[in-house]
Amino acid sequence: MTSSSHCALVPFLLDAVEFLIEQVNEAKTSPAGQFAAVDAAQGILPYVWEKLQSDDVLIMMWLLSAGDPRGRPWNHLTRMPPAEFAAAADELIGKLVRLRECIQSYSPQSPGLHPSGETR
Repeated sequence: MTSSSHCALVPFLLDAVEFLIEQVNEAKTSPAGQFAAVDAAQGILPYVWEKLQSDDVLIMMWLLSAGDPRGRPWNHLTRMPPAEFAAAADELIGKLVRLRECIQSYSPQSPGLHPSGETR
């Protein structure tokens, strides 16, 4: 992966995570909008997964922090009663916030495992 493609991927992922957080927060404010907000959030996940394929480290960050984005991983949230949903939404938001922090701190020049598999 070239550094320019990394530069394009990281801002995309940060924007995507921010959108996900906003949508899940929106769903907490309106039980009627719970399905629509979660559905909107899940709608970008296939594109996120496609973009993640260019960086193994970012894939692992995503999987370990927020779970597998393939399919419709949050459908179960749309059927929860509002109080139960709020608690689950807060947990998901916490995971997304941690993911955002990981992505913000990631740099191909940082020590550790890199997409090429080499260590520094």
